[in-house]
Amino acid sequence: GESPSTSIQLDFGDGIKITYSNLSRTDDGIKHIYRMTGIYRVIATAENSLGSDSSTLFLHITSTWISNVITHSCNSGESN
Repeated sequence: GESPSTSIQLDFGDGIKITYSNLSRTDDGIKHIYRMTGIYRVIATAENSLGSDSSTLFLHITSTWISNVITHSCNSGESN
């Protein structure tokens, strides 16, 4: 059968929110550059017809020279 359509919303904690639809793989990760140092609360929420789930991560950014990468893996039919 078909896998349910899944959308993933990422809130990077710095005012930037991005929504992905039908994201099946993130080989290179999802990249986000923080412009200021600090502690950021990052929330990833996945939702499909079977329900939704979210995960929270706190990042302590000590340098703005490094690009921080957040990777979320999606499995068909499962909510992570």
